[in-house]
Amino acid sequence: MNGITEFERNICILSKMGADAWNGKKMEDEIIYQEIPKFFNLFYVGDRQAIDYNLYYIKERMGDFFILVIDTLSNFGLNTLKALALVFESEWGNEKVKTFWPSSVRRQIIESLSNHGIDHEWAVKELEKVENGIWEGYNIQGRVEECLKQSKAWLMIEETDHSFNSLEKMLKMSFGIYYEKDFQFSAWIDWLDVYIELYPEKAEELIILFANYIVKISNYAEVDTYNSASNTLLTATFKWNPQKALQLASWLIDQMLITQEDVYSVFIRETLKSDDGNLRLVIFSLSNLLFPLAPYANFKIVDLLLKAINVKYGSQKTIESSRYLVSKIRILAQKKARYNWFYSIKQTMENLGFDVEKAGITIKDIHFDEHDMITYNLLKLKDSRVLDTNEVKRYVLSVDDYVDFLEEETDNSHFDWEPIIINLANKLNYREILNLSEIILNSDKINDRKSSELISILSQRLSDFNDFDHAIKLGKISLNLSKPNGWGNWGGRSRIKAFNALIKVNKNQCRPLMYRTLVNDIKNSKIDAKTVTLNLGDILGLLTDEIPIKDIWQEIDHHIQILFESYPSHDLESFEFVNLEDEITTPSNALMDLVLGCLNHPIRFISESAIQICADLLINGDLMIQRSINEFFKDESFSEQILIVMDAVSLKDPFKIGFFREKLIFSNTSSNYYIRRISGILCKRIGCKVNNPTRIDLPKIYDKTFPDLNVFDFINIDIPNGQPLPDFDFPEEIIYPYDLQLISKLSNYPEINLSHRIVEIMYQLADFDSWSKDAEGKLRIILKSAGLRFTFYPPRLILVRRAIFHLICELIDGEKLASDDLVYIDQTFRFYDPALILIERTRRPVHIKPAYEEYRSKHLTTPAENWIENINNCNNSVFRIFNGKFILAEKTELKFIDLDLPTELRKSKVMLNSGKNEKTDNLFFYNVLSNVQEYGDTLLQDGVIPLIIQNNGYNWIALNPIIGIQLGWKLENTGLFRWVDEDNNIMVESKCWKDGLLDQFEPSFEEVGEGWLVLASENALKILKAQYGLLKREIIIERNLNKNGYVYRESKFEEHFLYKTYFF
Repeated sequence: MNGITEFERNICILSKMGADAWNGKKMEDEIIYQEIPKFFNLFYVGDRQAIDYNLYYIKERMGDFFILVIDTLSNFGLNTLKALALVFESEWGNEKVKTFWPSSVRRQIIESLSNHGIDHEWAVKELEKVENGIWEGYNIQGRVEECLKQSKAWLMIEETDHSFNSLEKMLKMSFGIYYEKDFQFSAWIDWLDVYIELYPEKAEELIILFANYIVKISNYAEVDTYNSASNTLLTATFKWNPQKALQLASWLIDQMLITQEDVYSVFIRETLKSDDGNLRLVIFSLSNLLFPLAPYANFKIVDLLLKAINVKYGSQKTIESSRYLVSKIRILAQKKARYNWFYSIKQTMENLGFDVEKAGITIKDIHFDEHDMITYNLLKLKDSRVLDTNEVKRYVLSVDDYVDFLEEETDNSHFDWEPIIINLANKLNYREILNLSEIILNSDKINDRKSSELISILSQRLSDFNDFDHAIKLGKISLNLSKPNGWGNWGGRSRIKAFNALIKVNKNQCRPLMYRTLVNDIKNSKIDAKTVTLNLGDILGLLTDEIPIKDIWQEIDHHIQILFESYPSHDLESFEFVNLEDEITTPSNALMDLVLGCLNHPIRFISESAIQICADLLINGDLMIQRSINEFFKDESFSEQILIVMDAVSLKDPFKIGFFREKLIFSNTSSNYYIRRISGILCKRIGCKVNNPTRIDLPKIYDKTFPDLNVFDFINIDIPNGQPLPDFDFPEEIIYPYDLQLISKLSNYPEINLSHRIVEIMYQLADFDSWSKDAEGKLRIILKSAGLRFTFYPPRLILVRRAIFHLICELIDGEKLASDDLVYIDQTFRFYDPALILIERTRRPVHIKPAYEEYRSKHLTTPAENWIENINNCNNSVFRIFNGKFILAEKTELKFIDLDLPTELRKSKVMLNSGKNEKTDNLFFYNVLSNVQEYGDTLLQDGVIPLIIQNNGYNWIALNPIIGIQLGWKLENTGLFRWVDEDNNIMVESKCWKDGLLDQFEPSFEEVGEGWLVLASENALKILKAQYGLLKREIIIERNLNKNGYVYRESKFEEHFLYKTYFF
């Protein structure tokens, strides 16, 4: 039933009730309790808003409708209204639906019932409930309005004292931080930054104070306000003490005041500004952590980085670094931000005097839409050309050039000529400056504000020629052209720029003029206080040679104290610094600790990125990472990831981990099997002695008899997507989905005993509160607030895995698992492949065509389900040729990031033409347990010889090594699964590509993907056919999407023989 029909039905029911009252019938309370709640459903619109627009208009009349209900039922008498009041009271107290009842509607209903004689005490009680909820869902301005409405409601029921209290509350609340983008609070923190630089002993106290202020306003102010304030405070803290900034950053994220991207940006930017900036650490952090998270390019960071590299290492390293950044942008950056990042690199490279093409940036990499004109300061010409600032600078070398381009500029260009005039003025002589000023003042194409800004530049330039009279004259012209809003950004800061020119010429004469002008503009209400606040530093810098920081701070501090007196005191978590011994306070060390702290991050891509950064740094011999790792090695939750880093690095160069020899020997005695196992491997790799474990007696729980009931037989855990894991009662449920069957078989202990022991270990390793359902729910909320809607590891599952590794160690030390058993344990519980950590993934091949993204662009109004059903018309897959090579196998996954997450999985493989040569199971490719190191020694079971094999856990596909050996090829160490002939010609190899993050869930409305290809040369294909005869190909395409909790899924299967004409 649609909204308008349901509304009409309710009116009919209400009309019948009115008719019954007119006819003298009685209304039983039971009917009120049963029928009236049915009216409420109409206004609990929920998701129906999106499909029935009538409901918007009906909901607006909610108060009027229930006044009509009250008026109608009043005809049955006061007892009926009392029953109705109880229905309303019950509904307003229902947590599930109370959000559908606006305070204004509740007030209308209470007033109406009071006017019809309902108990006065009931009305007072319900109005008090409304008042207690005034804080919910409104900013400061909204709460002020609500207080006024509440005061009027109290008057309507003749409660004057309550009415006065509401007005008093309104007055106090008006002293607050409101408006959606009020950055005054951030401006005050900017002054805090300056103040603590002069008085560092006050820093800790003031930072704590402002941190607690921010968490207070977060309940009432807009996101932009407290997010901006958090960024500014974190920056100020980092400048004062980078190590303390780590503590503040963690707290701000936990309080949902800042995003993870903001934290990375602050730490990277401020490290670059420091003298000790570890540029290798910065470039790896930028590429692996910031690129994937940032929806927009950070021009400042790119500019600082490339300039720092140029100063420290020279032009060649700068070019190499820019090419590295470009390659990472193509793979990891969000698609819509990529051309922003490319442009930022282009801009800096040009400013440094380098050829942009050497950075690997092409014309296609940088494109602009109409809305980009102002953002990137683009000059749009009548001949349809679009030039950026650097290009215009290269063309405009004289006054005549400037005039020509000014005439050719289109009316909708909005180009900012200020940087061009600054650049040009430095090239012009005295006469040319005067000529240019006349042209600007007489041009119809330049408005007063722009003219003011440009003339102020020329005024300053004339003072360089010692023509102070003309400089003053132009400065005053600039001032007269400016407007009062020129004290701030909305007026282009034209007032400030004009006085900057004047004071440069004669500060004694012009400062009094500036002071009088400022006072006059404020006195005549031509500017507001906020404009002065936000630009106070620049204004005072012109009015005085020495800014009185201490006096200004006292005023700010007093003002803020008054403001925060109006905020209610809730039970908020206060911030405090923890004093650590031997704090290392350099910016680079703080950034390094931030990266290392991400090793055990619950978000998978962040953890993997941190591992990648650390491995790259160790490979490059970075001394700072060596010192920092030693500190983190003390914590078991980091030790596993650190050892994974070392495992990957030592495969390439074992000497790079020699620094950690003592740590590895000690870790070899760990009670965590994976720590013990990896450290043992690394000890052998670098020539350390491996200690034998000491025998222990096992806890009695292993031999305890438990009821025969096996929960494994009836576990049916179906957890809705995005919901935390429940707090289960049975140990078998708690450790789900881990399977203990193998450990049980090898140790001869029942699974039920092993499950109980694992849960015991879990409680020993961590408090229940850290891995409970509530803990996971809170973590999900924090991660979402931090801008981290990605695949993540629930705390309980992380702890279960750690507990299993402790259990395995316990069984080994209790001599219940033999060394031969550990081969099977490793294959089952191995969760990473060290050889894949440092592989270079390539950009998405152009042959990998879009899946849903292309369909959506052509069918914007068509439901996504149609795309699923249209799978038989799918011709997007390549499956054939790639850069002149033949695709023996493809494994591609593409996902469009919107609410439905439409996903396409493409698989293809070339097969030997024999039914006996492929394993028939649920997996498309023949699955092996080998990792990359073991690949060459892979042995297949059941006499099966497929052409392509995969490791489903690590997701790679490759040529079956048995085939390579049979054909006389040899496996080469460079490349991925690369086979060469006797002349070292590449015959077959695998390629791994990436395009964004598949783990992402926050809707960005762009397609991401990753995949593997197995490629064969033309000669290899001929050899395969000659050796094995006619080949055939199997293809499977799967599509799915999740819409409103329902999964739509379709698949398509094809097979055909490959003939010579099909190849090339």
